[in-house]
Amino acid sequence: MENFKQLFAQILEMRPQDIHMNVRLKNFASWDSIAAVSFLAMADAEWGIRLTADQVRKAVTVEDLYKLVKRPRMSRS
Repeated sequence: MENFKQLFAQILEMRPQDIHMNVRLKNFASWDSIAAVSFLAMADAEWGIRLTADQVRKAVTVEDLYKLVKRPRMSRS
């Protein structure tokens, strides 16, 4: 989880210690369409997971995004 927080913090240009899993994405001023695309690229580059824009759009909290990249391998599409 710490690796995820570090990478996500880079996307948002924040410090990892300021990233909390229960925070709503809309509460981050830097969470926008560019950040979402960066997250899609990060998921593919770091974990080999190809997410859809719709999956990311449905995420409400940081934890929702984390669950997308940490779900069991068998359920990845």
